[in-house]
Order: sequence, then C-alpha cells, then structure tokens
Amino acid sequence: MAQRIQESSGHRALDEEVLSMIEQAQPLPAMPESMERDTLAVVVPVRFSLR
Repeated sequence: MAQRIQESSGHRALDEEVLSMIEQAQPLPAMPESMERDTLAVVVPVRFSLR
C-alpha cells in the first residue's frame, strides 16, 4: 500500500502522526472481488486541534 500526504499541515510532527495512524490501521481488509480492480484511492481529511 502506498500512502502520501496530499497537503501538509505545516508541522512535521502532525504529518508524521497521520502516517502513523495509517500504519496502525493495518492490515486493511482485502478488496472485494466484485470491485474488479487492484487499487483504490481514498482521501481522508484529518484535522488536529491543538490546545
């Protein structure tokens, strides 16, 4: 699986946390055979609230 940050938060630590969240979600389930493809692009917006 390839992942990337589409738009940086401007803070390296927050960007690294997003990549860590993706790693922690592994393994993702296999694609259903009915989808008839090998890959799927998903964009997930992540918002951090710093106090």
